[in-house]
Amino acid sequence: MKNFSISGLPRCGSHFLSETFNKSESWIVNPELPPDFGKSRTSLTEEQWAVKVNKRYQKDLYGECTPQHLPIWDKIIVSKKVCIYRHPYDFLLSTINRKNSYRTNKFNWVFKSHYIKYYKIVHDVVENHPEIMVVKFEDMIKSKKIVSDIAKFVGITDLKNSDIEIDKKVNSFESHKQKRTWTTLSCLNNVQFNILKENDWFCKKYYGNTIEVRHKEKIG
Repeated sequence: MKNFSISGLPRCGSHFLSETFNKSESWIVNPELPPDFGKSRTSLTEEQWAVKVNKRYQKDLYGECTPQHLPIWDKIIVSKKVCIYRHPYDFLLSTINRKNSYRTNKFNWVFKSHYIKYYKIVHDVVENHPEIMVVKFEDMIKSKKIVSDIAKFVGITDLKNSDIEIDKKVNSFESHKQKRTWTTLSCLNNVQFNILKENDWFCKKYYGNTIEVRHKEKIG
């Protein structure tokens, strides 16, 4: 059975990939979670959640592109997996610009509980799972070849080069009818910025810089 799961960090082009791969005449590729999933996930254990997700994968030529699967990715059974990651600074900046919720207590809780955990999961995937294709977001949005390589890896063979609209802005804000508010993370308070710096280890290992260096680059 040919099926796949593309996951990783939020704000890493999963919607773009699902739209692109759905241009295949053979495959069905869902972005995020299907609408009928509703809010029931919040009342499920990870094991129960994985069972529910795996039932959807019991079909041929089917895939899903969603960062929401990352916490249970080790429990999802598919023939191919692709992990996409992004610089911690830019991931959070994109998240804030989309939701503009950084002033709320809920944001602080999600930031602390998920932000650190997700990068540890990605690190484990990169270091310990050679069967999973790993893609850097910053490279993918500049290269049709990388998008094409992802498609071929998961088994999509009828995608044309013209189907890959890499010039179309990935993570466009037009669909949300919002405009970018922040170009840097100067909006964060000291506590939040210090939490952000907890992923300096990831920046150093995979990008050769730190949160502070990236911040200085952004503010010029």
